[in-house]
Amino acid sequence: MQLQPRLLPDGTPDVHYRTACGGQKLRDIMLQGYIDLYGPYDKLLLNCSGGGECGTCIVEVVEGGEMLSPKNEVEKEKLKRKPKSWRLACQATVGNPDSTGQMVIQQLPEWKVHKWDK
Repeated sequence: MQLQPRLLPDGTPDVHYRTACGGQKLRDIMLQGYIDLYGPYDKLLLNCSGGGECGTCIVEVVEGGEMLSPKNEVEKEKLKRKPKSWRLACQATVGNPDSTGQMVIQQLPEWKVHKWDK
């Protein structure tokens, strides 16, 4: 299942480029890079702040998935009937401090977040 990128009002894809040190959670890299990971859930008590409980930080790894840590038990449980390319940004660690490479991450649209647990 391939998702289409979010589009800006002019119809172009909403693409963000960031450089980060490895060894960090994908969630932290995105938030430190001012990428809106939570959308409408970016308020106190609307997400679990990285605990792996709510699922609002789901992303699709389009390229570079080999740079991420293997899925842990939390991710395996939360994403058990979802595409293999989906990850919880709060649980996935990107490489290690000396890693280099490129990843392409697709944020899931809000309607997927609403329905993903059904």
